[in-house]
Amino acid sequence: MLILMQQVRISITYYIIIYLVTKIYNIKEVYYYICLGNKKILGRFRSVFTNDQEQEIVNYLIDMEKRFYGLTINNIQTLAFELAEKNNISHNFSVTKKMAGKDWVKGFRKRHPEITLRSPEATSSARAQAFNRPNVMKFFTILQNVQQKNSFLPHRVYNVDETGLTTVQSKCSKILALKGRRQVGSLTSAERGVLSTIVVCMSAGGNFIPPMIIFPRVRMKAELQDGAPPGTIFYCHPSGWMQLDIFTEWFQHFINHAKPTAEDPVLLILDGHMTHTRNLQFIDLARKNHTTVVCLPPHCSHKLQPLDVSFMGPLNTFYVQAIEKFLRNNPGRVVSQFQVSKLFGEAYIKAATQMTAINGFRKCGIVPLDPNIFDDSDFIAAQTTEIALIDPPIDEIALIDPPIDKIAVIDPPIAEIAAIDPPITEISISENKTSNNQGETQPCSSFTVSPVHVTPIPKASRIKARSTNRKKGTAAILTSSPYKAELEASKAITPPKKRLFNKKKPLCKRQKKSKNTATNDEDSDAECPYCGGTFSQSKSNEGWVRCSKCMKWCHDGCAGCEGDTFICDFCKTLSKVY
Repeated sequence: MLILMQQVRISITYYIIIYLVTKIYNIKEVYYYICLGNKKILGRFRSVFTNDQEQEIVNYLIDMEKRFYGLTINNIQTLAFELAEKNNISHNFSVTKKMAGKDWVKGFRKRHPEITLRSPEATSSARAQAFNRPNVMKFFTILQNVQQKNSFLPHRVYNVDETGLTTVQSKCSKILALKGRRQVGSLTSAERGVLSTIVVCMSAGGNFIPPMIIFPRVRMKAELQDGAPPGTIFYCHPSGWMQLDIFTEWFQHFINHAKPTAEDPVLLILDGHMTHTRNLQFIDLARKNHTTVVCLPPHCSHKLQPLDVSFMGPLNTFYVQAIEKFLRNNPGRVVSQFQVSKLFGEAYIKAATQMTAINGFRKCGIVPLDPNIFDDSDFIAAQTTEIALIDPPIDEIALIDPPIDKIAVIDPPIAEIAAIDPPITEISISENKTSNNQGETQPCSSFTVSPVHVTPIPKASRIKARSTNRKKGTAAILTSSPYKAELEASKAITPPKKRLFNKKKPLCKRQKKSKNTATNDEDSDAECPYCGGTFSQSKSNEGWVRCSKCMKWCHDGCAGCEGDTFICDFCKTLSKVY
């Protein structure tokens, strides 16, 4: 066999035509091409684009996906047609539809198996903008200094977060059904469920603090506690959301289980919710009980919070399975508040594993501490709006070697000071710009008109000015002395009473009483569902926006909405069942 292949190659070297070679050695024409260079041929079909051109298209698709502007199948079909037309490449695409065919897409995906069809996870614009290198590096710098000062062991590093569970499953599980059936249904308890808040806390060593459940009601009943995980505590509030006093009670529950001491302190990592950062009683209690509290950067919990990264997803999946099992085993019954504890208990036991907790902290780069856990590709999405360059200068928020007690904190009204003992390492703006430029797609010479020119990468020319004087937050140590002092000072300042909107004249005398009553109730003291802050505590010219579904008011900074109309995240969560 080897001798035959050598003879074939010698014959090709001497320019013997293909026909004679195949006849002399009694081989097929395909084998001739194999001997020529081990190349696979496609018969009479040829690719529209060369290998280099297709690789450039692949790189463009990956870059757009990282920027949260991924292309669909129809988009890539249109892109292929426009590239062939503008580069004068011979093709057999549909001129009437101005799109490449499905066969070309199928072959393209087969030639490039690294490209696959995925269902993306919805990510808000605020999260895409806020997760940038300066914010993340500042958080890790604070963690590094805190760790150097106290040397926290993995089992003494905790993360706490709240999540909402409804009586209606957010997404039904896939089931087996007849192929070709147009519509497949699955039973739910109602059109819209009742939301209860769950507070979960875990450590980097795999320990879990017993959870808390907040029911949207006024009075507690013993039946609500049936089937809950052992040690669970229960509270009631008309809204069903976390409040300042309820979070303080949870922290006392946390102290009873974690038992922090001066010889064995505890590090608690949490997000920038109003009940955390504006809770003076909680901060005093943490300082007295040897607990260091570090706050995450705003809108970065989807990448930096271990519970969001590893625990909440499996918990929601198991909770949906528990609801479907209950409905299947109890025909005619629906899930109400009295079954939430039992269903949550079944899901919590399955999700709360030691490996889940360890992987969550490792994936976020917290334990073990790894500031380089995120590379340039993770920050590409923030380049669309250049959020790091629009913010105030880095030196104004104390990022470059401040002295003790001079680190910026997260809460908007007091975002200028916080404290850590070791100095903070400087983060250079020029380095950030360099890394951003490296992440951008550069034109390639394989195309005369490249994909970037056909479909340009989205770039915001200018960010709309914020309609409020609410200061942006950043990572901070909430238990530092300067933070507490600034919080006390801000609490002492009582802002003037404002009205949410101008009161309109009643249409007639008969409606006057009910109209004024409804207006006074809304104007009295609106509460932001995101942070828990009330309208009476807000500063002057601070923007508020109203949800078009539940009609609740919230800070436009908390909602991440610049317009006058929007739908809050709570309504979006409930609408997933439709």
